[in-house]
Amino acid sequence: MRLPATLAMCLLAGACSTLLAQSRTVRFQHFAMDEGLSQRNALCLLQDRQGFLWIGTQDGLNRYDGFSFKHYKHRSNDSTSLSDDFVRTLYEDAAGTLWIGTWNGGLNRFDRKQETFVRYDFGDAREFLSGAVNPNQVTAIAEDEHGTLWLGTGAGVLRFDPATGAYRVQRFDDPALNDALQVKALLLDRRGRVWFGTEEGLAARFEPPPASDVLTNPVAAEVILSISHPVRALHEDDQQVLWIGTLGAGLYAADPASGPLTRYQPDPDDPYSLNDNRITALQTDRAGYLWVGTVDSGVSRFSKDSGRFVHFRNAQDALNSQVFDVLEDRTGVLWVGTWDGIYSLSPLYEAFRLYTDEPGRLSPSGVVALHEDRAGRLWLGTMRGGLNVLDRATNQFTHYQAGDRSGLSYNTIFGILEDERGTLWIATHGGGLNRLDRATNRFRPFHHDPNEPASLSDSTVTSVYLDRAGMLWMGTRYRGLNRLDRATGRFTRYQHRPHPDSLGSNYAWPIYEDHTGTLWVGTIEGGLHSLDRETGRFTRYTHDPTIPGSLSSNRVYVLGEDAGGTLWVGTTGGLNRFDRETQTFHTYTEADGLAHDHVAGLLVDDAGDLWLSTNNGLSRFDPRTETFTTYKARVGLQNNQFYVGSTHKNAKGELFFGGPGGFNIIDPKKIRATPLPPPVVLTDFTVHNKPFDLSQSATTVEEIVLNYDENFFSFTFAALDFTDVSQNRYAYKLEGLDRDWIDNGTSPTASYTSVPHGTYTLRVRAANNEGVWNEEGLALPITIHPPFWATWWFRILVILAVIGLLAAAYTYRVRQLLRVERMRLRIASALHDDIGANLSSIAIKSEMVHNLHDLDERGRRRLAEVTRAARESALKLREMVWVVNAEYDTFDKLITKMEDLTATMLEGYAHTFATHPQPPPTRPLHMEFRQHVYFLYKEALHNIVKHAAATRVDVAVTLRQGSLHLVVEDDGIGFDEAQVQAGHGLKSMRARAEAIGGRLEIHSHAGQGTRLTLIAKVA
Repeated sequence: MRLPATLAMCLLAGACSTLLAQSRTVRFQHFAMDEGLSQRNALCLLQDRQGFLWIGTQDGLNRYDGFSFKHYKHRSNDSTSLSDDFVRTLYEDAAGTLWIGTWNGGLNRFDRKQETFVRYDFGDAREFLSGAVNPNQVTAIAEDEHGTLWLGTGAGVLRFDPATGAYRVQRFDDPALNDALQVKALLLDRRGRVWFGTEEGLAARFEPPPASDVLTNPVAAEVILSISHPVRALHEDDQQVLWIGTLGAGLYAADPASGPLTRYQPDPDDPYSLNDNRITALQTDRAGYLWVGTVDSGVSRFSKDSGRFVHFRNAQDALNSQVFDVLEDRTGVLWVGTWDGIYSLSPLYEAFRLYTDEPGRLSPSGVVALHEDRAGRLWLGTMRGGLNVLDRATNQFTHYQAGDRSGLSYNTIFGILEDERGTLWIATHGGGLNRLDRATNRFRPFHHDPNEPASLSDSTVTSVYLDRAGMLWMGTRYRGLNRLDRATGRFTRYQHRPHPDSLGSNYAWPIYEDHTGTLWVGTIEGGLHSLDRETGRFTRYTHDPTIPGSLSSNRVYVLGEDAGGTLWVGTTGGLNRFDRETQTFHTYTEADGLAHDHVAGLLVDDAGDLWLSTNNGLSRFDPRTETFTTYKARVGLQNNQFYVGSTHKNAKGELFFGGPGGFNIIDPKKIRATPLPPPVVLTDFTVHNKPFDLSQSATTVEEIVLNYDENFFSFTFAALDFTDVSQNRYAYKLEGLDRDWIDNGTSPTASYTSVPHGTYTLRVRAANNEGVWNEEGLALPITIHPPFWATWWFRILVILAVIGLLAAAYTYRVRQLLRVERMRLRIASALHDDIGANLSSIAIKSEMVHNLHDLDERGRRRLAEVTRAARESALKLREMVWVVNAEYDTFDKLITKMEDLTATMLEGYAHTFATHPQPPPTRPLHMEFRQHVYFLYKEALHNIVKHAAATRVDVAVTLRQGSLHLVVEDDGIGFDEAQVQAGHGLKSMRARAEAIGGRLEIHSHAGQGTRLTLIAKVA
């Protein structure tokens, strides 16, 4: 009699596991003190409307932004600090105010701008309640429609007015509720009814409270539950079902539709029952599941549709410590506060079903190969752990090991294939190729036989592939490609040879037949090959850095084809898209968004997206938009590293990926893209790498004002989407300085140096792990004041000061000039009137004496010399007076003086004196200019009279374009220029020309006269 296949497999493997359907392994991310939490006991959780996560511990309040925790603690000398470090409950009211209930310090209101606390003490409540334990022990907070806060305390229920800070003790008409009432849970439901649970085990319901201080149960039966166990959790779901969690009595549901209470307790005979009677936290997620936190058994998820509980185990640890609170944030991340820190679960856990290498289930060695057979059983090849089979219907594992009765030849499995007949083929590392006989559930190995050319070429088989013609192909590690004729059991070998149409390497791995029937073979170090099966020849495609469009790497690990017929090649150098027309490759790498350039696996989902397992995460690639979405281990992957070729896609469209931590079953249809753009907040600001006092919290600052020397600053910002913060992306620009957006990748910081003074706006955009961008993002005005010397008022003052100085200098200059002019006039007058008169008198008297008869000849001669000297001195004096006298500082006066000189010195000569323009203009001249031009001209006339022997002299004075042109030409005997260059008179004239910046030219030839030209800019 034949045994059922499943039973036979169990008997042969000897390792059928027990049913574990009530347990689900997921990957929680754990945060404790090593990650920055102030203390390991996470007692309460809250996400505020900004998006920050708040955690209350026994050692202060924590705020988490995805990167770091900020701590708020009690300081004995600061009345604006937290009143007590033992934070028991958190609540954000309708106005956005954060309230903190403490164990021994009453209630605190958090001022977000100043990051300080306002304390409210309820010690006086002891006067109203007998036996009150501690009214400052605030354990629960709720808000009614009027904005009144209801506080559960160690002394009963308080009603608190946030506007005035006044409170009153809530009284009940039942005396039992007014005596030592220790409230542990409090709820205001959608109808406005008040529910509360106590340490004494009471959950009571009251209709919407009147203005009176006393609450009345309208009907005695309205006290719906009276038990001897404390009530620690109250929760209302979307269907208005009230869930009541107790310590010791399990879970209760009060459904207004069904009426009676439903109780849930552990049942040892039901693997889907509640696993712990002590309930501490309740939360409904967006999918409608109820999450239940317990004292000793972590968290479970309850489905109202199936009535089943599933316990969630963490892939890294048991997560069986006491749970204090459960929260689902705005993007669907589940947070669990426990005795040992907080745990977060990605909303992708349903789409990324995780199986880890747990003892007794999956072999603890990693999954290298996967294949789902036609019966729905999943075959898993492991690294040194043999072959595992998972029956997904029963969640039962079966194990095959080398050496057991199954006949498996080796425990490292590289490839698994089911052929059209249902036969399984297993590629092993060192054990050859194994074929499973389903009738006997035993394996038949095919080994390499060095004495048989038609045997398998190598016992280390890397892959196994079935083409459409029914041929079985195998890659091997050391001896190339093999083809098996299943009818004869004979192998044909294709190996590397020293000619270009053979395999480029004997290390053959991926094999793929495309839609055209071409067989492609990838090798390690030898590149990619296409095989002509008729001739047995290969065409090679290799990497050549000098050829654009060549393969990105010669290490080819995976091959695949999309629905459009495009061939994709995964290598250690990224993903390659093959263009059949040009025979070239387009490469995508980490720079384009790929998780890692080492592509280990490639699958195409039903939507046409490529899924790429790598050495650093899993990437989903949309070939239409050429964009990548990357998933890391924190969202539920078995590991960030994946094994080469450990991939499979089943008929349902599920994708399977294996690696060193187990394997994932991914259902792309269950991936719900987060449509909410992530909030972007500023979390820190530094100047010159030091904290900068903004006078308020960086998260609430509306403008930053800096001095001119505070222009070296850095920002830290955060996208408050916790699905996978490592994949959140940022772009920023300082508007007014940057022209374009700066892609900052996943880094949440930006720095600027030497920013000029001015007005700017810092803009930050962010995207979550799915690539949903917050385009509006953060906009923060920044003003950098200029230094005082660059301010408008200072510039105006400087301009006014310069104008004043210039005016003063001008006035001073004018005064000085007038003073000089007056002095020149006085000097000229004095010279003319006094000295000139004396010299004239000397000349006249000497002439009179000269005429006396009693003088001898010698006396007469001496007296004549005195007369001549007096007359010459008087002439020079008159010239000096002319130079000094300011009245003659004009062009026309100079021309007149020169014309007078000409008439005097050239008397008896034929001469002309022409000026242009005529009459000469009254243009002002400097005294020095007049002096040098006049005496230079006088020297020229003197030389003509004394040496030229001329009969005619022509003089021309022209003023054009602001320059004086003086030309003096005679018809005298001339001279040799070379012989007279050193003459004293010529030197004097040249010196005068240079003094006024002029150019003097003298041209003369013996017997041909002389021409003198002076050109000088009129000063």
